[in-house]
Amino acid sequence: MTQSAASIARSSRSYYLFFVCYLAALGAFPSFVNDLYLPTLPQMSAEFHCSRSVTQLGLSFVMIGLGLGELFWGPLSDKTGRKPVLVMSLIVFILASGISVFSPSIGFFIGCRLLQGLGASGAVMLAKTIPADKFSGRELAKIMSVIGAINGIAPVSGPLVGGFMAHAIGWRGIFVVLTLIGATMLALAAKYRETLPPDKRNKAPLLRIMREFVPLVKDKHFMTHTMLKSAALGVLFCYISAGPFILQEHYGFSAMTFGLIFGLNAMGVVGGAIVSVKFRTMKKAAVTGASLAAAFAIAEGIAISLIDSVWVFESLVIPMLFFLGIVFAAANTLAMSEGRGKAGAASAILGLGGYIFGFIVSPLVGLGNILTSTSIGMIACALICVWFALLSWRLPADKIQP
Repeated sequence: MTQSAASIARSSRSYYLFFVCYLAALGAFPSFVNDLYLPTLPQMSAEFHCSRSVTQLGLSFVMIGLGLGELFWGPLSDKTGRKPVLVMSLIVFILASGISVFSPSIGFFIGCRLLQGLGASGAVMLAKTIPADKFSGRELAKIMSVIGAINGIAPVSGPLVGGFMAHAIGWRGIFVVLTLIGATMLALAAKYRETLPPDKRNKAPLLRIMREFVPLVKDKHFMTHTMLKSAALGVLFCYISAGPFILQEHYGFSAMTFGLIFGLNAMGVVGGAIVSVKFRTMKKAAVTGASLAAAFAIAEGIAISLIDSVWVFESLVIPMLFFLGIVFAAANTLAMSEGRGKAGAASAILGLGGYIFGFIVSPLVGLGNILTSTSIGMIACALICVWFALLSWRLPADKIQP
């Protein structure tokens, strides 16, 4: 155990519990900003008189905000410390979420979603960066898996709670709730203890620090693991974007029932994150998870083309999400181990890759027959994921050993 990790272990049990849960909540921001309002996507499409693909641009633009924001917040946190960035990014998130409540048009709402993503990106970046400040090797893998498991509360509960709120307060009320969540996280930030001391901060000018992206992008090991996670997220975003329309419009479920189904499905991702640390190496976890996720994605594509049944759809989605959970945990650990010397910049690139995939696939799965377009998107991303898992396997032994 590193000295800094040991200091956390020696700290009060209550602070350690806060530390882990708070990081999990920060990492859950994509779930907060997407999953809570997912059940209202069909409602928004009707209210703003626009197509499914246009409504899904709200998902695409928040993903771009999440990705681009990390490119700024990451280097800034390496220079100023984690806590100032945490506070600033949460303020941006709160303002954007509050303003979105008053959106008069879908275009205005999409613009607010971009700003909302820019704010939330600081929290997401820090959820990956702060553990790398304190832990390394197998310890980092364990803390990431614990945070990932706790983090699963958001995707499980988000759609379910959103389904209940959809009828009671509508999508505007949900964004009021998101504003309050951001305000709560900002208040709790006062308890967080800075994990990047001044002597370890980058003293160079910010623009020079941002040049650290260049060697990371040229690092074959780091980028292989970044693309591994990004492609896996592409599969997940296909499912997230299409899920509300498939389950509500195609199969006729209510917003509340959709939330329940979606939340239960998310347990698959949580289970995969927990199981990932049982593998001897993270590379073995990545190859296993990617291969089996792709197998179920292909089976899903074939099955729903031949048998239009919600039971078939669900029976294949759940194991696919489980194996994606293994890939997420493994890829996060591998990438951040490679980039730990420039943790802020590494976290930013790691986040951007996944959101680029999400930006591309979210509106595409709404085109034409949604079952067909979703299947094509999931299979394509899953096969890309397998390719990078195999490339990772061929690299020298990873740093995560028992």
